[in-house]
Amino acid sequence: MISIEYQQNNRSFGKNSDGKDIFEYIVESFRCKPREYWDEIHHFHEGLMEKYIKDNNGQPANRINGIISGLFFSARVYADGSLPTHSPFGNVRMMVPPGALLDPVINNFYFADFYCNYYTHYVTVVICRKGSDTDNYCYNKLYQMDPEDNPFLTVIPPRMPHYIPTYYVNSGVWVEIYYTEDVPLWLGRFDSILTTGAGTSKIGGLPNNKHCDRCNLYPIPYPDEKQDSLNSTFRVLINQVSSSESNMSSIAVERINSMSKIFRTNE
Repeated sequence: MISIEYQQNNRSFGKNSDGKDIFEYIVESFRCKPREYWDEIHHFHEGLMEKYIKDNNGQPANRINGIISGLFFSARVYADGSLPTHSPFGNVRMMVPPGALLDPVINNFYFADFYCNYYTHYVTVVICRKGSDTDNYCYNKLYQMDPEDNPFLTVIPPRMPHYIPTYYVNSGVWVEIYYTEDVPLWLGRFDSILTTGAGTSKIGGLPNNKHCDRCNLYPIPYPDEKQDSLNSTFRVLINQVSSSESNMSSIAVERINSMSKIFRTNE
């Protein structure tokens, strides 16, 4: 976990034991889609981007696929802090201030998934409005994270009154923000971006890489799948590591965090 010292000292925040950057400061989160997608929302949905049911992307047995609704945003940045120059998801990018999606006063943060698509490793962080039906579901099924102290996406409170928080993302993995509320288009600004591949999302989602020996521990059998009360992705990650129910989730998060330091050197 990120220590209190990291939170209080921006100069050391996001450094590993070798002094290398692990976290990057972000000023925008973004969502890329084809131009036609945005035009339809503008002309036929009164400019409101409505959440929709989570597809089958990622680990096939994670607890949000086909159950909760939301919208994917990314917090990915290059080492110099700039946004990516291309996207496989579309040629128009909506950029939203992170505070509009990640306000910890009104939202809860949950870990939902850890997987790869043969090259890039992803962590899915679900953002829920406190007290909503989705929040209640995630509270019972997922691992809730402290917004100020977690290995993936952190919100650092301002030191002075009336200042805004600062936001950091782990640069060792691709952090996906799954925001579970509707988003109006006026909340962001737009620019064009180069596309790679088909330039659009695959209907139904891409299956995870079942051969990766870093994130694909899924074939390990559960002791009793029907009685498993924790997020199945966590169960896979920490199976044979600890038999203590009370610390399963925290061990899994720490394990992913240690893996992310390796991914950054290989991707």
